[in-house]
Amino acid sequence: INNFPITTPHLTDNLAKNILCSFALASELGIKPAIFEKRINSFSLPEGRGNIVNKNQYLIINDTYNSNYSSTISGIESLKSFPDSKNRKIVVLGDMLELGEKAKDFHIGILDYLIKNNIKNVFIYGELMRNLYESSLNKDIDINIFYFTNQDKLIKKLKTYIAKNDIIYIKGSRSMKMENIIKGIC
Repeated sequence: INNFPITTPHLTDNLAKNILCSFALASELGIKPAIFEKRINSFSLPEGRGNIVNKNQYLIINDTYNSNYSSTISGIESLKSFPDSKNRKIVVLGDMLELGEKAKDFHIGILDYLIKNNIKNVFIYGELMRNLYESSLNKDIDINIFYFTNQDKLIKKLKTYIAKNDIIYIKGSRSMKMENIIKGIC
């Protein structure tokens, strides 16, 4: 930032934007960039906000705290930072709730970002995610999309699907209890 390198232990697009805003405020308050970087690097992500969990030779990105359209897109796009050649990326999404009258459109819109980011393996859960699933049926796409109305069935299928070196990104609204999926596959 302003020709000063800022290294962070966790970086998603949303976190990068927050760091830029924080840096602007810190600069205005006279905080030196080196002090700012030191404070940023002491930051620990709260549980469910993009924490990385290494389990059973695969990696889980726990972004289960809450979900909305822009944070889901940001999470999907953050998977670009992982190399494609040795890691299969699996995205597990639950409903994004409290989106109002455009909720159906927002859920369908996620499909474009899955395609754009070359995500080939998707597990979705919930009534609103059905819209994404049904939309995918009408397109000629190369994505394995598994739709579930029952979280236990999703966990059972996901456990048999996961392989060594997979990266599993999990996100959904708070009331979807997506953290249960992490417990179920660990």
